[in-house]
Amino acid sequence: QTVNKINPARRKFCSSVHWRTRHCYMLSVAVDGSNKNNMVLVFDYRPDCLAWWLWDGFEVGAFFKDEGDFDKETVHWIDTSNGVFQFDQGDHDNGATITSYVTTHRFGYDVDYTMRFRELRVGADNNLGSFTGEVLRDDEGSGVTATLTMTDDNEPKLGTFTLGTSALSTVKRRERRVMLSRSGSWAQVKITNSTKGVPLRLNYITLGYTPLGVR
Repeated sequence: QTVNKINPARRKFCSSVHWRTRHCYMLSVAVDGSNKNNMVLVFDYRPDCLAWWLWDGFEVGAFFKDEGDFDKETVHWIDTSNGVFQFDQGDHDNGATITSYVTTHRFGYDVDYTMRFRELRVGADNNLGSFTGEVLRDDEGSGVTATLTMTDDNEPKLGTFTLGTSALSTVKRRERRVMLSRSGSWAQVKITNSTKGVPLRLNYITLGYTPLGVR
């Protein structure tokens, strides 16, 4: 779907780089008729991941990388205003919150019947805190949203922890559910996290549905 949106006239201006230490192949492209590379397609080839990511919100005219002492790899990019930037490892942007999101494939796209979507389940650990889940029907721009919280009110929080009395909260995997009732031909799930300093790490996303009539 995204590849079909690449501007044919801008294909010769695409730029790519292999970020070896982060196990990523990145390709900057121009989509939706843009005359600038306004999206980066990222293939994460770690054995436990094997996923494509879509990065937007910045324009990459060209990638380049360098290796320093002991083969230390750094990846840089130049934007369309000739600004030079460096990719780095971190969970902040000079003190500002980084909003991250992931959108799934189309659930039910390859079947010939409509369906009623009934339940969203998301698995993650309690470090994620709270995040937003959204169900998008038939490629709509916005859908039903809900806030899911992975923490437990009984767990002590920073500022209320008492040494010798409170128990430290260990990392715990949890599941949260959202009940809904929406009908459509297919649906996608979008998970958005805006918690400062907390990477978006998910274990799984499932969407339950009831088959209806033939399309």
